[in-house]
Amino acid sequence: MNILVPDSWLREFLITKATPQQIKEYLSLCGPSVERVHKEGGDVIYDMEVTSNRPDSMSILGIAREAAAILPRFGIPAKLMNDPYARRVRPFEARAQKKLNVRTDPELNPRWTSVVIDNVKVGPSPAWLKKRLEATGIRSLNTIVDITNYIMQAYGQPVHAFDYNQVLAKNGVPTMILRASKKGERVTTLDGKTHTLPGDDIVIEDGSGRLIDLCGIMGAENSSVKSSTKTIVLFMQTYDPTHIRRTSISLAHRTESASLFEKGLDPELVYPSILKGIELINQVAGGQVASKIYDIYTKPYRPYTVMLNKEKLATYLGVSLSDKEINSILTPLGFSVKGQRVGVPSFRRDVTIDVDIVEEVARIYGYHHIKPKLPSTEP
Repeated sequence: MNILVPDSWLREFLITKATPQQIKEYLSLCGPSVERVHKEGGDVIYDMEVTSNRPDSMSILGIAREAAAILPRFGIPAKLMNDPYARRVRPFEARAQKKLNVRTDPELNPRWTSVVIDNVKVGPSPAWLKKRLEATGIRSLNTIVDITNYIMQAYGQPVHAFDYNQVLAKNGVPTMILRASKKGERVTTLDGKTHTLPGDDIVIEDGSGRLIDLCGIMGAENSSVKSSTKTIVLFMQTYDPTHIRRTSISLAHRTESASLFEKGLDPELVYPSILKGIELINQVAGGQVASKIYDIYTKPYRPYTVMLNKEKLATYLGVSLSDKEINSILTPLGFSVKGQRVGVPSFRRDVTIDVDIVEEVARIYGYHHIKPKLPSTEP
């Protein structure tokens, strides 16, 4: 998957004096491949290819984390900042108590978060927000939609917003029910296309039974945010990746959201993302929190460790690394090291066995530093 990364936006997550040329060269040696660099509106834009097994790197944050680990290997200090995982959670006080009735399926939807935000102003976005999105190839639409796209580009977490007043009620309370679709159900998405569903697709219906979201792919037109919208439901979540990929392919409906969800996203990123969404909507659109944050997370992430044998690492690399050097490589990537135990961060569940850790150490150490050596043979 290719992503466009503006240098000015990257440096909101990365403290470094590295030049764009150094970032291009050194990231390509040890991490995501920078295929080309061009200038646009006075900014440098990196066109990067990220391998499909690394959804954690398909964002400005993810690239900044990689750069913070790689650049010091070339003698250039670098440090990650504004990391949402390190954000301290502060409770939000709702001025009004608007309610939602939420029902979901944890097998289809490992984590659901939503919040009602009132008094939003839907209109043109400020220049800084438009510029950021346009630099990543996204057309500015309005304050609310632009904020959802901003978070997706910044964090790699897709976001959706519903018009609260178009989420119809059941027993007097606006209702959202996430479930598997039935064969033949129909939904018209935001782009005006009407889809007849094959069945077992992830959808949300409201209190009247209408489908209001083709989950992970595109929202429905009937609940979309319009210029007249005053109250929204901000919605962030994760899905079973197999369902998203199957639906996207069967309907021939490819979106950036689907491309992310089908790779399996980190449920631990969902809550910090919705906090950032609330903050931006207040800043850009004047919105005020009007409900509690609904957070349904029945099977929370359980941290785990992978054992790393230093002798085995040395066998693969052909060189012995000190504990200090191993720590200096793995820690900026989000891993924690205690002796031979390596704690795997929630966003790196592609790492499950010791060879995965060896690969991480080898690429940051630099394959170009590993000297070729012929195997010994019988005389």
